[in-house]
Amino acid sequence: MTETETEAAAAGAAGQSSAGAWEPAEKADRVVLNLSELLCDENGEVVLYNDSGFRRVVLEADARPVAQGMAEPHLTASGEQVAGYAYVAFDNGMTLYYPPDLELIVVPGPA
Repeated sequence: MTETETEAAAAGAAGQSSAGAWEPAEKADRVVLNLSELLCDENGEVVLYNDSGFRRVVLEADARPVAQGMAEPHLTASGEQVAGYAYVAFDNGMTLYYPPDLELIVVPGPA
């Protein structure tokens, strides 16, 4: 069995079409996260790193953004320095810090 036949068989066994079933990581330009699934520190802060090189993150949020901007020099309770990071604060008390070159798109979470 050739590699292509093996991939097609694996996709078929999983109940999926082999066309587009798996896209190479370099083609993916965004990821979807849910705010309620992020683990924050004791001050309600989360630091998002972008080691994967995504250009944008879609954040499904069950809380409303109340503030956003660029972080001043600040050390989180978990010991992360977030100076120069962008941030968005939510009405549930959570603050998410993320690299300024990452586009964060906040959308309402699933009902």
